Amino acid sequence: MKNTTFIYIVFIISALFTTTLQAQTEITPFYGYRFGGEFKDTFTRTTLNITDENIAGFLVSIDRDAHSQYEFLYSHQSSEVKSNTSNPNFDVDIDYYHFGGTALWPNDKITPFLAGGLGLTHMSPDTSGSDSATRFSFNLGGGLKWFPSKKVGIRLEARAYGTLVDSGSAIFCTNGNCNFSVSGNLFTQFETNVGVIVRF
Repeated sequence: MKNTTFIYIVFIISALFTTTLQAQTEITPFYGYRFGGEFKDTFTRTTLNITDENIAGFLVSIDRDAHSQYEFLYSHQSSEVKSNTSNPNFDVDIDYYHFGGTALWPNDKITPFLAGGLGLTHMSPDTSGSDSATRFSFNLGGGLKWFPSKKVGIRLEARAYGTLVDSGSAIFCTNGNCNFSVSGNLFTQFETNVGVIVRF
């Protein structure tokens, strides 16, 4: 999956690059913290929690006009699924790949913004024989951009993710055995992050 993810990201960046030849562009690597998310054990009905962990990712933002941007977001979390029973814990990677945009309110060096996007959530458990899961998802967020210079800035933001699932649908099946399901119709997570903007 790691090679597939790398190829996918390179493809996205290449496609965006062709679009940005005549537009101002921002590249923002970021680091932060994500929390929330849970599953249900289909046999014991106990709750399985995703541990709160650090995240890393990047944004590619392309100016549409002075008050809006197109945006691609990639955000990665390496976490752990924990149970309050005797069931063994296991590691899981959760990645978001989203296209969307931002609405900007420029004000001298400080720019408040609202952001949103649609795309895919990819969940990959680190257990032998377990299937990964990919689902449609969306995000909503907001924050501030601060530009002490024309080409370099700081981005602070908070973002919420919602992944669409069928209530009670199986997930992370191992050799045909599906021990886990998602509670409700929406898998939700939240994150805060800070990034360095490079504008060109």
